[in-house]
Amino acid sequence: MIRSQAASNRCSGVARALFLFPSPAEEPDHRDLAAQRAALARAFAGAGWRVPELLDALADAPDLYFDSMSQVRMDSWSTGRVGLVGDAAYGASPASGQGTSLGLVGAYVLAASLAEAAADPAAGFAAYERRMRPFVAANQQLAERNLKGMVLGSAAQIRLQTLMLRLMPRLPGREAMIRRVTEPIRTAAAAITLPDVPGRAG
Repeated sequence: MIRSQAASNRCSGVARALFLFPSPAEEPDHRDLAAQRAALARAFAGAGWRVPELLDALADAPDLYFDSMSQVRMDSWSTGRVGLVGDAAYGASPASGQGTSLGLVGAYVLAASLAEAAADPAAGFAAYERRMRPFVAANQQLAERNLKGMVLGSAAQIRLQTLMLRLMPRLPGREAMIRRVTEPIRTAAAAITLPDVPGRAG
């Protein structure tokens, strides 16, 4: 998916807009701002509401950011005595909402695994991957699931989603509905048991 953020200093404050849309067949070069603006204009042509105004503001936006919602998937996170952690090894994309958790948990698990392995870093890296991969997979799957609700395929789907958001506070059983929606987040966030660090005070 493509993510783009445009900022405009109109009025007294700063207006920010986030555009999400399916990746075009040919993505513009990351240095070509004009091509990026053109890609956004094509993707949202005829969208209505305030979208034309936001697209017009792109010409003056000093901090246009255009990138893909991508994930990092690697067969191995280490080679020799060098290991990767966080986004460098298993970035789940901003759609997961779990990037910080993956980085912090990964650093802890890596440290614990290397401490256990003592003078054998290869064994430590292997233990790190064994412990982390199910957690990473759960959070990357969460990102894929979230994107389905972030980038809808038709105007009818957008209207239905907007209607449900408006009705949610008035619906009976809304707490149960919210729990059902947020359950995948809780499940992914708790999909690992942290190891103890050898020698750590209890």
